Amino acid sequence: SLEHMYELFRVLGEARRILDDQGRLIIAVPNAGGLEAKLFGRWWVNWDPPRHLYHFNKTTLTRLLEQVGFSLVRVRTGVTPVHFVSSLERVWLHWLHCRLPAKRLIEKFVARPFCLVAGNLGYGTELIAYAIKRAGWASATSGMCAGAGMPSSR
Repeated sequence: SLEHMYELFRVLGEARRILDDQGRLIIAVPNAGGLEAKLFGRWWVNWDPPRHLYHFNKTTLTRLLEQVGFSLVRVRTGVTPVHFVSSLERVWLHWLHCRLPAKRLIEKFVARPFCLVAGNLGYGTELIAYAIKRAGWASATSGMCAGAGMPSSR
């Protein structure tokens, strides 16, 4: 996914190039602006250094797509209870120095309801962006863009 790419603008530029006019692009990335990222802080499993080079919230992902010639159609958040449990396990291990007990019960009765509510409120674990290629768009930035994604510092 996009958070793993070294050359965001080149990759998205190539996607734009090969799409037909009005072609559609769908991107899913971890939501750095989501409730889990805020709740778990540095233990949120999706910071995932060094594999995740960039982190996005709705604003930064929208800005990036617009700067490479796409118009955003819709952004929604997805739910991933397994990531919630993994993040909780990291916190548990850090503070209590043991494995998280009853993971399946926690996933079923805590993580799934939490993620479902967060996702429906727009604060889910992942962002799914639906964008359309803008016709007649010419790059004003020559592939350079400051601040489109949040570089990984975790």
